[in-house]
Amino acid sequence: MIKPTVGRVVHYHPYITDTELAFTVGEPLAAIITKVWTDRMVNLAVFDANGNAFGRTSVYLLQGRG
Repeated sequence: MIKPTVGRVVHYHPYITDTELAFTVGEPLAAIITKVWTDRMVNLAVFDANGNAFGRTSVYLLQGRG
């Protein structure tokens, strides 16, 4: 398991209810970890398909997903 750290780039898989984000269903968005709560819970700055940044708090971090 990779330890989450501030500044690490990760994929964010938006929910269909993330209506303010521009994205294609099924494709991940780029995100940067901005706060580490635990090894499984982080805050993110998520960048949508247009390059706009959106904050997401208390996001569950999954690893080993294909």
